[in-house]
Amino acid sequence: MLTERGIVNAEKMLGVDDLFDMHHNYAHHLTQALRAKEIYKLNTDYVIVPNEEGKPEVTIVDEFTGRMMQGRRWSDGLHQAIEAKERVPIQEETMTFASITYQNLFRLYPKLSGMTGTAMTEAPEFAKIYNLDVVSIPTNKESRRVDHPDVIYKNERMKYISVVEEIVDLHQSGRPVLVGTVSIERSELIDEMLSKPGPMNEFLLWKVKRLEEIMKRRGLEGDRTAALSKILERPGQIDAEKFEEVVKKLEGELSKEEEFLDRLFSTLRTAKVVSAIRKGIPHSVLNAKLHEKEAMIVAQAGRKGAVTIATNMAGRGTDILLGGNAEYLAKEKLAKDYSPEDLHSDPEKAAEYEARLKDLTKEMKQLTDKEHEEVTKLGGLHIIGTERHEARRIDNQLRGRAGRQGDPGSTRFFLSLEDQLMRIFGGQAISRLMDLIKADEDMPIESGMVTNSIEGAQKKVEAHHFDMRKHVLQYDDVLSTQREVIYRERRRILEKADLREGMLDMLKEHLDLVLEAHLDPDSPPDLFEETGLPQALQALSLDIPMMHDVKVEELKGLSYEDMREKLWDAVELAYKVREEHVGLEEMREFERQVLLHNIDSKWVDYLHNIDLLREGIQLRAYAQKDPLQEYKREAFNMFNQLLRSIQAESIQQIFRAQPQPEPMEIFDISQITPEMLDPSQLPEGVSAEEFLNILQMEVLRQQGLTPEMLEEMIESGNIEIVAEGEEALNRAIQDGTEAVAEAHQAQESEADLEAPLEAVLEPALEMHSDTAAGKES
Repeated sequence: MLTERGIVNAEKMLGVDDLFDMHHNYAHHLTQALRAKEIYKLNTDYVIVPNEEGKPEVTIVDEFTGRMMQGRRWSDGLHQAIEAKERVPIQEETMTFASITYQNLFRLYPKLSGMTGTAMTEAPEFAKIYNLDVVSIPTNKESRRVDHPDVIYKNERMKYISVVEEIVDLHQSGRPVLVGTVSIERSELIDEMLSKPGPMNEFLLWKVKRLEEIMKRRGLEGDRTAALSKILERPGQIDAEKFEEVVKKLEGELSKEEEFLDRLFSTLRTAKVVSAIRKGIPHSVLNAKLHEKEAMIVAQAGRKGAVTIATNMAGRGTDILLGGNAEYLAKEKLAKDYSPEDLHSDPEKAAEYEARLKDLTKEMKQLTDKEHEEVTKLGGLHIIGTERHEARRIDNQLRGRAGRQGDPGSTRFFLSLEDQLMRIFGGQAISRLMDLIKADEDMPIESGMVTNSIEGAQKKVEAHHFDMRKHVLQYDDVLSTQREVIYRERRRILEKADLREGMLDMLKEHLDLVLEAHLDPDSPPDLFEETGLPQALQALSLDIPMMHDVKVEELKGLSYEDMREKLWDAVELAYKVREEHVGLEEMREFERQVLLHNIDSKWVDYLHNIDLLREGIQLRAYAQKDPLQEYKREAFNMFNQLLRSIQAESIQQIFRAQPQPEPMEIFDISQITPEMLDPSQLPEGVSAEEFLNILQMEVLRQQGLTPEMLEEMIESGNIEIVAEGEEALNRAIQDGTEAVAEAHQAQESEADLEAPLEAVLEPALEMHSDTAAGKES
């Protein structure tokens, strides 16, 4: 993405000598910023919606389904770059804790099967990746759907104008229409064009101008043309009905003027559309921003005259009933009388609702059945596609929403030479051809040959994407084996109570690795006693402090095996001493926590590093090396280093780190109120308020506060009493009892104070315990 000139300019702007300096990583951040600015588009790849706290956040939109992917974030700083671009609060960068391709995820299942209406186009991929055959099941009823050839325009503007004209024509005839768009932005564009007459009015002005040019060029005169000119004087206020009357009369008089009549009828059609939009075209919009009412909108998309504008998400796999869905109509009517909260909390209202819903559904069924017959006679649901997707199955899914269960239906795709697929595969050549023949902007290309060539382009894109997925899978297969090793070890640590044998094996392997790094087993002892042996002992003592006690002199003259045995005895002794120092049960839990922590943290780092390796490994092809084989070799070495570092750090931490005791329970005495004390257990003559004040004073005194400080805090009303640990609370209770006894010594006998203070506080302590347990859970 960065050219040489761009690199130089970036270094000047940032004031750095090297953009690719690993200490600052400017090149990575700049690349992500460019991707965020130029490639990722608002309302296409992502939307901005409020989160649970009401703050705006960037949410990813699924390219294939059009649904928002809540909780998903792009990695490597890309999401943060988009947040900066859109000026929304920038959140912390996410880290990958686990990754797996869909293919390897599905391979984990012992049996695989599926059912979909669009699998035939992907049959080769199912066979190669999953070894699954795709079998076509005949439809329940013969399909009556008519798939019209694609209509292609020179630019996007004319495409969407033509889409709006077709929507209005079909709506006025009573046929339901479902419009499929590739993005939220496009669905909102059509929504605006159907809601406001401005865009279509501009197009009408352009058509009127062209019509007047033809009339002038052809020298058309007469009463009818004069009446036409008068109507066209104010294009913004054309009366469609009067216009139609004049057009019909001119059709009979000027039957030989084909060009003029074609333009005249085209202008009349646009005038009718503008007039209809001014009166209002009821329509529903369904996209990732407005997904809450999806079920209701899709259920009524087959009603007479219904217009539904949707992204790819609308009604995937659902049966859009012609005439509408009786049950949803009934639910919509009852929604005004019953709130969801009432239905959940009030069983009587819920029963009443179900009874009314059943009766109303029967009533609505008569209405929908009547509409079903009317819509069927008109030709059923009409599907309009506004762009071809890269995958044929997505287009087939859109087409498949019409003509279900033997119902009639039709589909048509409106394309432009500016669409992404057309730009990639020959759209510019067709555009130059249209310029050469001086074709008007509103002249469509409608040919089965063009439709077939587009499908051919889609097949090429599908093949390219299949190669990419296969390529990703080949690389992930390497990671899959390593993933199994890590997860198996992690599961063993979680499930096994006693890890002692495993730790001893780890220590033995660690000893062998250290010795092999510094000593040659096949060499005589006198060759490695001077240099290799001291270095090996130093390396061992760094990990296991007690190995400092082993001297080089004790190992001189011993063979490699004898020396290894003696060192192992020292390591085993160090482990036993550590075990006795920490405690057997505590040692097992300590080992588990250390191992889990190191596996998790180092696996996260490994996933990041393996991603970097995968991104750069293709450069090995310049050295005439197979990138996949190089990746396997590098990944194997990196994984061995990962296992070694997990082992080494775990051993260091087990012998050097100190297990921390569990934090003491905190009793917040300020939360105890006089009402929480048991009055029957209080000493005679002492009220609950007096007793609680004395107890709080004792706790404050134990925290090192002087009487003067206490008086000052009491006067200011700023007292917060917290006793740390059960021992401190018991001490405060004892001191509080003594204080009560001293305060009432003149009036009370010692026997009266035998009731323990715990009895007084028992209800309060129970409430405190329950509250603490609730917070902990």
